[in-house]
Amino acid sequence: MSGRGNRIKPKEVVEEVFDESPIESNDAKPEKKIRQKKSAPLAEEHSFFKFIKSEKTHKIFGLSLILFSVFLLIGFTSFFFTWKNDQSLVSGSWFDLLRFSDKKVDNWLGKFGAIFSYQFMQVWF
Repeated sequence: MSGRGNRIKPKEVVEEVFDESPIESNDAKPEKKIRQKKSAPLAEEHSFFKFIKSEKTHKIFGLSLILFSVFLLIGFTSFFFTWKNDQSLVSGSWFDLLRFSDKKVDNWLGKFGAIFSYQFMQVWF
């Protein structure tokens, strides 16, 4: 596994420098000094990627998915009891349903619950 590295972080650039002091004996090799330079970024890490990788973003996104799934669960459960009353309203124009306040639906979550549950249960399922 040592061959695999972090693909996001760039590898550090290492420069080999030889000591140029005069050699006293023929057997001695020049000392090898290794200097590390600052890592050269291959691509700048943008703030968007930092936002996506943030743990806080993951938690907020997960919580919103859970809340949306609870919304759909309540809407679907209500659909099984109220679909006969709501079908004539929802099968028409959704824009008119949302625009006019005199149209009342029996779904527990109101007009949006009726629209979502009708779309999932009648049209897609």
